[in-house]
Amino acid sequence: MEVTDEPPKRAKKLAKIIEGLSQPSSTRVERARNLAAALDLDTIAGLLGTTQGVLEAMRESAKREAHRYTLAEAAERAGLSFERFGRLNLACGFANPAPDEPVFTDDDIQALRLFQAASDFFGEDDALQVVRVIGNSMARCADAFISAFVYAIGEQSKHEGFTDDDIVAANETAMDLLPAAVQTMDVLLRRNIEQRTRTDALLLGQDWGGVDTIDRAIGFCDLVGYTALSQQLSTEELAAVLRTFETDASDLITEKGGHVVKLIGDEVMFVATDAAGGVEIALSLAETFRNRKDVPPVRIGIADGKVVTREGDYFGPVVNLAARLVKLAPPGGVLAPAEIGPKIAGVDVDDCGPEILKGFDEPVDVVRIAR
Repeated sequence: MEVTDEPPKRAKKLAKIIEGLSQPSSTRVERARNLAAALDLDTIAGLLGTTQGVLEAMRESAKREAHRYTLAEAAERAGLSFERFGRLNLACGFANPAPDEPVFTDDDIQALRLFQAASDFFGEDDALQVVRVIGNSMARCADAFISAFVYAIGEQSKHEGFTDDDIVAANETAMDLLPAAVQTMDVLLRRNIEQRTRTDALLLGQDWGGVDTIDRAIGFCDLVGYTALSQQLSTEELAAVLRTFETDASDLITEKGGHVVKLIGDEVMFVATDAAGGVEIALSLAETFRNRKDVPPVRIGIADGKVVTREGDYFGPVVNLAARLVKLAPPGGVLAPAEIGPKIAGVDVDDCGPEILKGFDEPVDVVRIAR
C-alpha cells in the first residue's frame, strides 16, 4: 500500500520536528528529539521535501542533544573549577542551572574552554569582561532576529489566506538564513577590529595608568518631547518613530565617520575621533531631524577630552558633561562647553553663559553651536 503525504501534512510534520528540536523539555518534545536523533535525517528531509539548510540545522540540533551535561560535569570536561565555570556561564548571560540539570553541550564546553587561553593573555577579570560583552551582544542579536521574524510574520498574517503552513514555511526560510547570519558576524567582527585598532596602544610604556583612556568627542542626541509623544501615539506608531529615528541617526553618524556607542530608547550616544568631527555629526543630526513630520526634532549635547573606554562603552567627566548638556539644549540645538570653541571652525559659536550642572562642582561655561 502506497502512502503519500500532501504538502500541508509534510509541512506540519516539519513543524513538529523543528518544535521538538528547539523547544524546552517536555515528555512530548523529548520523544520528538529522540526520534529525530535516531532516524536518518536525510530520509526525513526527503520525506518532508525540506531544504538543505533546514536539514543541517536539524542535524546540528540532534548532535547537540546527543550529550548534555550538568554544570559540574561540564566544568570538569572543560578543565575549569566549578566556581570558575559558573562565573563564566553567568558572564555569557545565562543563569546557572540546578545542580542536577543537564543543559551544557559539547559545543558549549568547547567554547568555554577557550576562556582559559583568553585568561592567560588578558587576565581573568578582563577576559570575563570580554565574554560579558559578547554575551550581551549575542543576546541583543538574538532578540533582534526574533523580533524581525515576529514582525515579518505579523505583516504577512494581515493578508488573506495566511495559514499555519505559511508560518512553517517562514520558519524554514529563517533557519536557512542562520548560517549566513553567523558568517556575517565573523566578517563584521574582523572588519571592526581592523578599523578600530589603535597605534597608541603600542606606545604606552610608563604612561600607562591602569585604565584605557583616549581622546574622543562624545555626543548625546535626544528626541524632543518623547514622553508626551508616547502618550499620544499607539504602540505601533511609537515603534515606527523610534525605528526611523534610530535608523536615520545611526546611518548619519556612521556616514560622518563616528559610530554609535548605544541606543537608549529615545536617545543615541555617539563617539567621534575629535571635536570637529563630533560637532559635524551633531549639527547634521539637528538638521536632518528639523521640520520632519515623521520624527520630532532632536537636541544634542557634545563634549570632548580624555575618556575611559571599557567594554565597548565610554566613561568619565566628558561623558557626564555631554549627557547633562543634552538636557539643556533647545529643540534643534547643539550645546557644548565653551572650551570646544577654539577647536572647531566654519560654524557659529554663541556664548550661553555659565550653567550649574548636576555632578559638577563649578559652573560650566556653555556655548550653542550652529551654522
